[in-house]
Amino acid sequence: MRARTKGVKLTKTDEARVNDVTKGLKNVANTGRINDVTKGLTPSYSNRLNELSPKQISTICDYISALRSEIKLSSGYRRNILNTLIALSRIKNKKEFKDFTRADVITFMNQFRKEDSDDHTHKWIGTYNSNLIHVIKFFKWLHAPNIEPAILK
Repeated sequence: MRARTKGVKLTKTDEARVNDVTKGLKNVANTGRINDVTKGLTPSYSNRLNELSPKQISTICDYISALRSEIKLSSGYRRNILNTLIALSRIKNKKEFKDFTRADVITFMNQFRKEDSDDHTHKWIGTYNSNLIHVIKFFKWLHAPNIEPAILK
């Protein structure tokens, strides 16, 4: 005997929102993964992710999924990570993350630096350090995904 499952009925506003998010997506194969990674965020995140190359999308989605399996990601933290990685990928648009050089990362990080005349209170340093932490964690995961963190004694 088959069990009956009830279908989820979306309201018209929910249907419109889903259609807006998925309308015109170039990377159909990654659409489900993009929706999973950006669940609960504004549609602009899925739109910006969709503008990247399929390999970059796959890498970012894998990274977010790996983080989710290790820690409980808040929406704000996920937004910060996505903002950093999307901006990083736009530096070298079609280049795979594994092919990034030290110079590419330094070029990306230098865009956050400001002169004393532009920022007397040095508020740029917080943004710089936050993005640097996200970049370091991402590249550590990318190049050594199976290494366990050291156990402190």
